[in-house]
Amino acid sequence: MAAHTSGYWLLTPTAGGYKLGTPEVTLGLLPGNGGTQRLTRLLGPSRAMDLLLTGRTFSPEEAHAWGLVSELYEPEEAKARVRALAERFANGPALATASIKRCVHEGSQRTLEEGLAIEGMLIERLFRSQDAAEGLHAFVEKRPPEFVGA
Repeated sequence: MAAHTSGYWLLTPTAGGYKLGTPEVTLGLLPGNGGTQRLTRLLGPSRAMDLLLTGRTFSPEEAHAWGLVSELYEPEEAKARVRALAERFANGPALATASIKRCVHEGSQRTLEEGLAIEGMLIERLFRSQDAAEGLHAFVEKRPPEFVGA
């Protein structure tokens, strides 16, 4: 089982008997849809070249060790764990979550200075949001925040 929620990859280990990979080279092709670019950015050029040029497969455990996936769950607990994480994201601070995702995705494709500028712009907006006021008040009052997405 694989799940992708809010930019967060979760997998069950090889109990399911599956492997991951980019086998396109074995067909005389390359991974389209940005596969060569994304894999290089996620794993670095050396490991990406290994996987892309050989077409070899790898296990969920290897993907986790490389930082390609966030967590591994046993098949019997995966559904409940994924649901709990999705609920946490759904009930959490939507503006902050969206801003973090934008910083990570856009900033990683730009220079450090440009990434820091994006981060600065977004944190300034967040400080003016109702969610930030609620989060800070809740922290001081030692209670769970009630985010509204504004």
